[in-house]
Amino acid sequence: MKGLEEWRARNAGNVLARAERRLEAANKPAEQLRQTHPRLLYIIFDHSSWHDAEEMQEMWAGLLVSSALGDPYDESNLVFVGILSQMTASEVRILNHACYNATKVVSDDGVIAAEQFEYSLNDLMRISRTSELFRLDFQLDHLRALGLFPFGIGLTEPSRQFLADITPSSLALYMFVRCRGFPGPPSDFFSFV
Repeated sequence: MKGLEEWRARNAGNVLARAERRLEAANKPAEQLRQTHPRLLYIIFDHSSWHDAEEMQEMWAGLLVSSALGDPYDESNLVFVGILSQMTASEVRILNHACYNATKVVSDDGVIAAEQFEYSLNDLMRISRTSELFRLDFQLDHLRALGLFPFGIGLTEPSRQFLADITPSSLALYMFVRCRGFPGPPSDFFSFV
């Protein structure tokens, strides 16, 4: 078990180092991490220690930073901890691609949504680094079950071509922003991107 403990400690250390670098890039002191609600801090380190993929560690580090920069009594990132802890690295790659590339619109009240965003299955397999179509299909189903995408793979009538609808939900966009280390509303984040 010692090897497992060392592996988890190394992963948690990598997440911490990534979070510190993000804070440094934002001209914030690393001590800001002490502002994180203790419950969030413990759960983020516990869950993040099980992930060695770079994409996953980046998401966990961003979630840690947004927790540290937000209200110290705000536990809302627990929602995203729960979702992220259920995701694979391939699913994170799909989510990041969709949230970054989809056209976003903001209501007058500041609620953000994405316009329909479809992708060819071959391109999505390349992005997710998934080589089997059935795996991509169930990962998209899982992302839909998590509330991150409203649809999955569908057949377009005119061309009879299968496309994946990876339109991110508002929940997905909010999670994406928090996992980038931004504690504010998504509409503010995307206005700076």
